[in-house]
This record gives sequence, C-alpha cells and structure tokens, in this order.
Amino acid sequence: MAIKNAWFTLTVAFIVLFFSSGLRFAFGIVLKPMSEDLGWARAETTMAATTFFVVSALVMPIYGRLIDRYSLIRIMIISIAITSLGFGLVAIVQTPWQFIFFYGIVFALGHSGFSILAVSVMVGRAFPNRAGIANSIAMSGFGFGQLIIISVLTLIVFEVGWRISHVYLAVGAALVLIPLLLFQAKFVSFLPDSPDRYEGHPTEFSSSSVPHLLRFTISTKFAILIVVYALCGFQDFFMATHIASFATDNGVRDQFAGNLLAIMGVFALAGVIIAGLLGDRFKAGFPTVLCFLIRLVIFILICTSNQPAFIVILAFSYGFTFLITAPLTVVFVKDLFGTPKMGALIGIVNMVHQFGGAIGAYAGGVVFDQTGSYQLMMIFMVVLSLGGLICSYFIHGSATFRRRLVT
Repeated sequence: MAIKNAWFTLTVAFIVLFFSSGLRFAFGIVLKPMSEDLGWARAETTMAATTFFVVSALVMPIYGRLIDRYSLIRIMIISIAITSLGFGLVAIVQTPWQFIFFYGIVFALGHSGFSILAVSVMVGRAFPNRAGIANSIAMSGFGFGQLIIISVLTLIVFEVGWRISHVYLAVGAALVLIPLLLFQAKFVSFLPDSPDRYEGHPTEFSSSSVPHLLRFTISTKFAILIVVYALCGFQDFFMATHIASFATDNGVRDQFAGNLLAIMGVFALAGVIIAGLLGDRFKAGFPTVLCFLIRLVIFILICTSNQPAFIVILAFSYGFTFLITAPLTVVFVKDLFGTPKMGALIGIVNMVHQFGGAIGAYAGGVVFDQTGSYQLMMIFMVVLSLGGLICSYFIHGSATFRRRLVT
C-alpha cells in the first residue's frame, strides 16, 4: 500500500472511531434522564446495554470471518447504515422491549461492523510493521469522540432531551461516514489479501481452514488472552455506563458529571498513544500490566472515599487506562499467532471483551438497585484488577519486559 494511501486510511480510521465512540458512550449520558423520564429502574434500563454487549459479542467472530473474506469497506458501510437506523429509532421508544430491540439488537448488529475490530484490521493491513502505534493513533479518535461528541451531547440532552439527541447523532454519523468510506474506496482496496503480504510472528499452526483456527483458540496463551480482555471489558463498560450516575449520586453536579465521561476521553488519548509505543517496543503484555496496576490503585482509593473531588480525580485517572488495551489486540494476535487469521482471532477477542462488558454494565445496575450504591462493585473491581494484572504478565511471562529486537 502506498504511503499516502496508508496515511489516508489512518485518517479515515480516526474519523470512523470518532463517531463510533460517540455513539457507544452516549448511553452513559442518557441513562439517568431516560430512566427518570420513563419511570424505569436502572437495571431495567441497562438491560438494553447488556443486550447490546451480548449481541455485539456474538457477531464479532462473524464480522471477523467476513472481513477475512470480503470487502472491508462494503462491510463497514452496511454496518453504519444499520447502526444509524437502530440508534435513531431509540427516539420513539416507550417500553423496555422497544429499547432492547432498537438499541440492544439493531444498533448492536451495526455498530460491531465499524468499531475497533474493523479498524484494527484496516490499520494493521496499512501499517504491518508499526501496528501498535498506528492503531494507537487511530484509537485516539475514540478518545476524541468521547471528549467532543459526549460534551456536545450532554448539552443537547439538557436543551432538547434524550429523544432528539439520538436522532441528531444517528443522522450526523451516517452523513459523514458513508460518503467518506465511499470516497476512500476509490483509492484504497480492502479486499482480503494473501497472508504472505503481512509480517507476523512465525507459528507452527497452518491457517488454511476452520479446524486450524480452532487450534489457535484452544491454546493456553489464547485462553489467558481472552481472560484479560473479559476482565478489561467488565471494568470498561461498567465505568462507561455508570460513572456519570455514580458521580451525581455522590454530589457531583449533573452537567459536570455528564462531561466527566467526556473529559476521561482526553486522558484516554495519552494512554492509548503510550500503549502503542510500548507495544511496538516491548511485548503487548507490558502496557497491559501497567494498565491493570493503575486500575488496582484507582479502585482501592475509590473504596476509601466517595468525596466528589476525589471521585473526579480518580475518574480522570481511570480514563488514562480506558483505551490502553484497544490497540494492543492486533499486536497480541500478531505476536502469538501471526496474521493470516487476524480478523477472526481479533473478532473472538473483541467478542469476549463485549461479553465482559455486558456483565459489567448490567451488574452495576443490579447492585445499585439492591444496595442503593456502587460500593460493592468498586470492591469487586479491586479483585478484577489484581486478576487482570497477573494474567497479563503470564501471556508472555518473563519476556513481558524485554525490548523487541529491531529488524
């Protein structure tokens, strides 16, 4: 791929994740006003988010297989159209089952096809030798979307309500992304290429069939990898779904609490870039260990105090870790298994991450409804952080902290 086309692809990837992030994190802003407007319990409202994560998880491996076989651009365009339809129709919901259908099923079916999985493969193909830092730059679009779109959405929700906000965001995403991808398709082909085009870590497994793909997925290394991403997903989506509500419950002003999630995106930008640099210079396990170590400290401190200022500071600190593992998925897969089945393997990893997120988002709502606070969840987060730290180390073992050999 020509250098100019590679950089253009990186720009497109950034913009795609900018909107993908805004669409996904919007739920955390509308959770409380939507629940109060419709008279739903938080667990009842978050059931749609849980369904979204489960459906997303189930279709991730399917998208991975499709990406390995068909035009990536075409898959993404169709996905964006479905996403905008489902997200926009949330504006007319009156009952929980309608919300579950439009948001949890339709929106989820589309969103999975143009989020981190598709973009990771797109950027990995464009920058085979610098997948870590290239994906980090693309993933920074996720942080900017979290910052800018969520900040604007917070204002819109307070001005015109959560219903119209869904329409604005759905239409805006479609009008920007579909023409952009159609334009990109004129210059860059993303039909699947032969495996030998990409550089990857040699592996003893043949990759020509589904049985060989199964041999990858039942290996010990892959099992540890999916545990790491399941724990990460549980924490990330619990925080994304409940941090604004947790903050307002503990005395943070409503509008500032809404912007809290957005400002976390600023800190995520620094974290994702540092993760990419470390992932290219060391094994991907190194920045992942650091991620869970930081989270361990954060959640221990949250358990000691619920003062508003303290919550804000720790939320920003968590934001730094929010996207650290995102650009590392492709690096983990390339290091451990090579690249011929990259789409399918990344799809499985993202599926597990989404399943973890589904449980985390719903568990937060249930715990709050049963106890009236999130304290038990914060204690549980300490345990998960410790588990993630240990598992991250054992993916590469003692090689985790060794510098890569430059070839």
